[in-house]
Amino acid sequence: MDSPRATSLVSYRVVRPLVRFIALLACATTASIGLLGGWNGGQHQPLGGAVRTRSFLRSRPRSRAYLPYSRLLVGAAAGAASGGEGGSHSLLRLKPKLRMNGTAKIPGSKSISNRALILAAIAKGETVLDGLLESDDVRVLIDALGKLGVAICKDCSSSVEEQGEGRGEGVGDDAVVFTVSGTNGYLAYPAASSEKKGSLWMGNAGTAMRSMTAVLCAGEGNFTLEGDPRMHQRPISDLVSALQSAGFGIDYLQKEGCPPLRIRGKGRRSINDVNSVDVDGSVSSQFISALLIAAPILFRGPSVEINVSSALISAPYVSMTVELCRMFGAQIDALPGSTRYNVNAVDYKSPGRLQIEPDASSASYFFAGGFLTGGPVTVHGFTKGKTLQGDLRFLEVLTEMGAKVEYGDDEVTVSRDDNGLIRSITADLNDIPDAAMTVAVLAAFAEGRSRISGIQSWRVKECDRLDAMTRELSKAGAEVRCGADWIEIDPNPLQKLSSSLPPPSSHVRISTYNDHRIAMSLSLLSLGPKGMAVEIEDPGCVSKTFPEYFKEFFRLT
Repeated sequence: MDSPRATSLVSYRVVRPLVRFIALLACATTASIGLLGGWNGGQHQPLGGAVRTRSFLRSRPRSRAYLPYSRLLVGAAAGAASGGEGGSHSLLRLKPKLRMNGTAKIPGSKSISNRALILAAIAKGETVLDGLLESDDVRVLIDALGKLGVAICKDCSSSVEEQGEGRGEGVGDDAVVFTVSGTNGYLAYPAASSEKKGSLWMGNAGTAMRSMTAVLCAGEGNFTLEGDPRMHQRPISDLVSALQSAGFGIDYLQKEGCPPLRIRGKGRRSINDVNSVDVDGSVSSQFISALLIAAPILFRGPSVEINVSSALISAPYVSMTVELCRMFGAQIDALPGSTRYNVNAVDYKSPGRLQIEPDASSASYFFAGGFLTGGPVTVHGFTKGKTLQGDLRFLEVLTEMGAKVEYGDDEVTVSRDDNGLIRSITADLNDIPDAAMTVAVLAAFAEGRSRISGIQSWRVKECDRLDAMTRELSKAGAEVRCGADWIEIDPNPLQKLSSSLPPPSSHVRISTYNDHRIAMSLSLLSLGPKGMAVEIEDPGCVSKTFPEYFKEFFRLT
């Protein structure tokens, strides 16, 4: 008979490796979720509303392309130093790459997706949204609308399909399709809902927060809008003041001028003695967009004038809002000067099926990669002169800097001759503040000093992007200065790098400040003859708008 000591020894030798394996597996799983899952301020928000049973995490295809990076993150997740305002959940290392080429798969536009969701929710009828973005920002809006009784279904049959209406051009068989059953402008917590005294969580989704603030003034009941810590620092006073001046009840619950907010809904078209509303457009164009979306259901009419009382920044986003509202039947006239809009009190009606364009801001990183490395890189879904997104002006900037840009019937291809220079640029990029971040990174590789102005809105985005870009590009060796609304990049130190791949010691560690665009734009530092090894802290922050960004980045490099 075996002795108790021998039995214990055998058990120890068997059990100990098993326990160690389970512990390592749990650690790897945690690190992988930090990269692949929808992290937002350190907390993953579950999908709610009418599509709760179809989790975004479960609907994403698994890919072996992530496995090496998951292993890499096992140690980093436990010991990586915090380097940004949002902390560091994980670390992703990008090796220098000489070439990026191929056809990039770009998800739906965040700006169009959020606007289309809200318009479909307050319209009459059923709307099918082809190519809707699946990301944190859209998730929080779907969850909020679901709590308000809006039925939203992913990949389900609809009466629109049964009527035989065709899909939009360029829509692939794998495009994400959502069906939204509109409420005709009636938003309220369902009678039997347990959410009545709860809040609607907007994360750090600026478009959703601003638009819902205006739309819920026409809701039935009281509503609380809140978000993550950064959202509670972002300004909303210009919009709130405009709505309060028109007679709507909105209270600040913490810091004056910022969310969270309590909104006392007055019901659909409850205001009948307001002819005009003034709003400041110098901080965010989203304030104007929010009023334009909500105006047809806020005011009894017959019409109301939205007057932008200051210089309007990011004007193309307002133009996008106007065009989308018109697709849903709104009657909006841009008055002379393009700073006044006359909006009639008409019901929104579903257009049936709406195709969501690829996100032009997200495409800018791949266009830039084609330019930096020679490419070619192609993105489908864009036709010259036929887009709602002003950020495609980025392609004009690329041309000015020396890129070769070719337009097809439904595609754009960017490349650069092997001996072509990356020229410096001096430009006011007020109209394209998101894509301007990509230009700033390209400037670090240019032949001379660049200056980008008109970007004061960077200060109030997901982080203070002016300070963040100045700090991170300086880490990479460029000489960078910034002011209230400008940034200057002198790439001379970067130009001293060898024309071949730099040695392994030439690397930079990027803090992302829980800002998706910081992570995506600065990943470009790893590309081209003068690219360097880049470590990205908290890479999961890209889930805000482009959850598969790094997978696509690796695929093309």
